[in-house]
Amino acid sequence: VTSIGFTFKYQGVDYTQFSANAAGLLKLGSVAVTAQTVNDATSTTNVPKLYAVWDAFYTGTSASGGGVTYALTGTAPNRVLTVQWKVNTTSATTASGTNFQIKLYETSNVIEYYYGAVAAVPSASVGLGGLTANDYLSILPVSGAISNSVNFNTLTSAPVNGTKYTFTPTAAL
Repeated sequence: VTSIGFTFKYQGVDYTQFSANAAGLLKLGSVAVTAQTVNDATSTTNVPKLYAVWDAFYTGTSASGGGVTYALTGTAPNRVLTVQWKVNTTSATTASGTNFQIKLYETSNVIEYYYGAVAAVPSASVGLGGLTANDYLSILPVSGAISNSVNFNTLTSAPVNGTKYTFTPTAAL
């Protein structure tokens, strides 16, 4: 569990900490992310969760540039937390074949997903989840379909290099 570096509001709740794993999950809050054997948007394990690409990934070695890293940039009230994954689809791969980032923005509470090269990920999920089983957005890359009722957890294609998704919170009514 690591400090975000600022207070980030997600679904009306203030968070100051996050954790992440090689599988592509970023969990907000003071409890560390745990391993899940199935990437299921409706699961209440690891909530709230953000996942630019959630699948069975491996970090490789530091020498090959693999890993999950983070950086806090900017000055208050405009800081940005960037969490970056450089991961592989198999433990035998030494070079990082999949690269993506999740960015959290201070004050606006915007979330962005950025994609570099993404290897084939036929069982991956892309989206974000809230605090309950039916509180999620699931994205089908390439077509851009977004659903809060269909869990796209077996992607037919990976996000294209250079793709960016932006999630902007709505103002409370």
